[in-house]
Amino acid sequence: MKLFYHNMTLATSVAIVVDKLLSASRQMYLEGFVGGSSGNISGRINKDHILIKRSGRRLGFLKPRDLILVPLSAENPEGASSDYWIHREIYRLYGWCNYVIHAHPKQLVRLTLDTCLEEIPIETYEGRVYIGDYVKIFRGRRTDIPKNLNIVRDGEWGYIVEAGHGAYLFGRDLEWLLNMLHELEYIASTHYSHIRL
Repeated sequence: MKLFYHNMTLATSVAIVVDKLLSASRQMYLEGFVGGSSGNISGRINKDHILIKRSGRRLGFLKPRDLILVPLSAENPEGASSDYWIHREIYRLYGWCNYVIHAHPKQLVRLTLDTCLEEIPIETYEGRVYIGDYVKIFRGRRTDIPKNLNIVRDGEWGYIVEAGHGAYLFGRDLEWLLNMLHELEYIASTHYSHIRL
């Protein structure tokens, strides 16, 4: 990152994104959406670069050195998270996207493992307002994830729920993505309790 500090605007941009990513990472960890070194987070610095979690680092304990600056043109940057390619494709596809988070919400993952659902009907008011009538579940090959992203609210944010793995959320505002992560988990929990009755 030091190479970019000669430009004060870029330095400020990096500092702001680092602060937001560290704060969101801790929140995801403390709220049980990730465990160990699972999960991922990244943020756009400019049209050509992102900061992404270094492979093997625990989200709840990230330090600035655990985020690495990578160009979106890189195919497999050294040290970057194994899910870098998914983050890269999302940023390439959606120029409006500023952040990508990947988490493993327990109820959501459990629901996708215990059922063969292709979509979860949304029964909550907030869920319908913010997401729609249902949450789609992707059960295909990982290489097809970028072709199956769901865009919500006219490009305000997007998601994909990968069966048995977790959710990727992406959009303009990181706080909004954390709120939507909570909403997805609540929707899964509510639906799971209904099918067990």
